[in-house]
Amino acid sequence: MTQVSTQSRGAAASVLNMVGQTANMVTDLVTVGSDSIGMLNSAVSLASQKQAMKHKVDKFQYKTNLIRETAAMNAQATLEIAEFCAQSEHHKSVYLEFEKELQELLS
Repeated sequence: MTQVSTQSRGAAASVLNMVGQTANMVTDLVTVGSDSIGMLNSAVSLASQKQAMKHKVDKFQYKTNLIRETAAMNAQATLEIAEFCAQSEHHKSVYLEFEKELQELLS
């Protein structure tokens, strides 16, 4: 009877040891999962910050180019108008007349 009791205790100890090892493995698995989620969260956060910075730079560049291109277009048009009007008083009066009509039409 003592031998059966000792074997039973040994078996019970083995089962408890396996339960403990399984619990440790589950804990390790949860820790790995948590760490992985943390790493993924950090990567997504960094990508989001980089994208936000790129959008700021793109917006600045677009605005800068728009201002430069529009200013150059307006300057070119102004020079062409001045050259046209400098040809004669008639050229100037015709231009001013049409400009006035268009201003009234669009106001």
